[in-house]
Amino acid sequence: MKNEYTFAALAKQEVAPGPDADALFFSMLAPVLRGGPLVAYDSMTDLRMQLTAPAYYVAHKLVAHAGKRVIFQGRVAQASVTELLVFLDAAVASGDLRPLLLAPVFEGTPAQVIHINGDVLHVYAAIPGIKRQV
Repeated sequence: MKNEYTFAALAKQEVAPGPDADALFFSMLAPVLRGGPLVAYDSMTDLRMQLTAPAYYVAHKLVAHAGKRVIFQGRVAQASVTELLVFLDAAVASGDLRPLLLAPVFEGTPAQVIHINGDVLHVYAAIPGIKRQV
């Protein structure tokens, strides 16, 4: 499966495909798979207030399965919060908002992950033990 969604409208610094991009994606995916969002938002307008970091990793949540193995087939990019907001607004306006994972730029484990999937916007804590607000 070839991923044609390239973040072309996002002014970004692309993370090269390979182990680094895979590691970033799976670090961001882990809290989503653990479940239990801290906060759910009804709209992109509500989510904007959550985007307070200066820069974010943006991952297209596209995976394939080979038996029990999960293979990341999306892309990961790094963008400033301003560039990210312009990209998200344009994607919503054009009706082309794909499943995404967003996280403030991190090393190791992200403090939070924002999962966008259609009209569903959830924020997850990547650190176990944080109390849920929902």
